Amino acid sequence: MGGAAPGVENTTMQLKNLFADEDAVSPVIGVILMVAITVILAAVIGAFVLGIGGSQEQVPQASWEFDSNNQDDINGKETISITHRGGEEMDSDLLSVSVGGEEVYASSSTSGKFSFAGSNDAAWKDSSIGITAGDTLQIQDDEHESSGVGEIEDGEKIVVVWSSSSSESTSIIGTGTVAF
Repeated sequence: MGGAAPGVENTTMQLKNLFADEDAVSPVIGVILMVAITVILAAVIGAFVLGIGGSQEQVPQASWEFDSNNQDDINGKETISITHRGGEEMDSDLLSVSVGGEEVYASSSTSGKFSFAGSNDAAWKDSSIGITAGDTLQIQDDEHESSGVGEIEDGEKIVVVWSSSSSESTSIIGTGTVAF
């Protein structure tokens, strides 16, 4: 009786058959893949339906013309003109203008020591009209002559900034340079 203990040979055969038998592997992997694809697809569709992915407001596209004159009106005040030359209509409440880093216009009104100087800037003063091609904003430095503070200098950068109405994002949509 020299041989293996009873049942040992039988156990070895069962282990060999277990590793060699691959009949059930394909259906199990197939079911797992189908469940994973279904879960991912449901998550993507749910994100679109619920708006989780969100949508970003598009920055309006426009071209601008910048002009500056230090003797534009009878008072001899420095004046900057910004003209919408083409592109999309803009809401003046969403625009701001700075000259040399100082904000001179924001949300349909001038800032600080600056005031409107032109007769063609109704769209810039009233947000219900909308700024379209040909609309010009003329801003003058009211304090230059009396105090010399905040004088608009030749070579300063003029920046038009658009602010999103649905978020806190901003974009520079036009730049120019003061050239007297």
